[in-house]
Amino acid sequence: KIVSQDVDLQIIIPVYKTERFLRKCIDSVLNQKTQYSFKIAVVNDGSPDRSGEILREYESDDRVIVYTQENKGLSGARNTALKEIFAKYITFIDSDDQLPQGSIEAMLDAAIRYNADIVQGSYENVTMEGKKTSSCICKLNSNATPPEMKGFPWGKVYKSEIFKNICFPEKYWFEDTNGAMLLVPIAKRLVTIPSIVYYYTTTNPGSITNSIYGNPKSIDTF
Repeated sequence: KIVSQDVDLQIIIPVYKTERFLRKCIDSVLNQKTQYSFKIAVVNDGSPDRSGEILREYESDDRVIVYTQENKGLSGARNTALKEIFAKYITFIDSDDQLPQGSIEAMLDAAIRYNADIVQGSYENVTMEGKKTSSCICKLNSNATPPEMKGFPWGKVYKSEIFKNICFPEKYWFEDTNGAMLLVPIAKRLVTIPSIVYYYTTTNPGSITNSIYGNPKSIDTF
C-alpha cells in the first residue's frame, strides 16, 4: 500500500545473521551525498546474532525505520517493508552488501531524467574484506529491453507504483527471479546506466549463493 510519496527513495534492507557486515551496509547508505531525500526500512528477520542490538544503535536516526519480526526469510522481510510504501522510488540492498558513494544520486538522476519505471546500474563484486574482484558494467541505454535487465532486485531503483499489486514469493530461494518475470514486463520504460551503484559481497559463507550446491532448493528458480 502506498501511504505517501513524501520521500524520494525508500531503501529496503532485510537483515538475518549479518552482524559482521551490518554497520558497513547501513553506514554506506547514511553517508550518501545526495540532493534526494531517503529513508531506510530495515527489517530484522528474527536474526539470532547481534544484528538486532546493532540496529538499535540506528533507531535515533530519523532516516532509519526498524521493523522486527519472527523469521520469514528474505522475501518475507522485503514484503514487511513493502506493506507501507512512503516514497516515489524503491531500492533493495542485501545487508552484507554496500552502496558506493553517489549511488542514490546516479540512479535517481536517471529515473527522473528519463521518467523510468526501473533503472539498473552497474555493480562490482567484492570480497568480505572489501577487495574488488570483478565488475558488471551496463551501457547507458535510455530505452533498454527486458533481456538487458538482471533478475536480482538490488542495484536498481523502481517506481513505487510497480509494487502496488506485487510482492516477493515467500519460502523460496532465488525468489528475485520472479521479480524479473513480473516487474520488468509491466515497466513502461527501462533504463541502464554505467555508474557503479552497488558492491556485491561474493564470499560471505552464510549467503544463499554460497550454499546452493547439492541442495534441492537450488531449483526453486525453476
